[in-house]
Amino acid sequence: MKGYKIVLAILALVTIAYYIYRIIYKFPGAEPMVYTEKNLLAHINPSYSRLFGIMNN
Repeated sequence: MKGYKIVLAILALVTIAYYIYRIIYKFPGAEPMVYTEKNLLAHINPSYSRLFGIMNN
């Protein structure tokens, strides 16, 4: 259980660091992060796209 918490913490830190990098170097010319329907998670699990569509409507 502890191993999962470490992996999730590292993933969260990498995601936040990447977002900050995008804000500093890409914004305002491009959005920092946007949702795309053809993302990796939707490709792996098609029900993810349906769930996001339900939440968005």
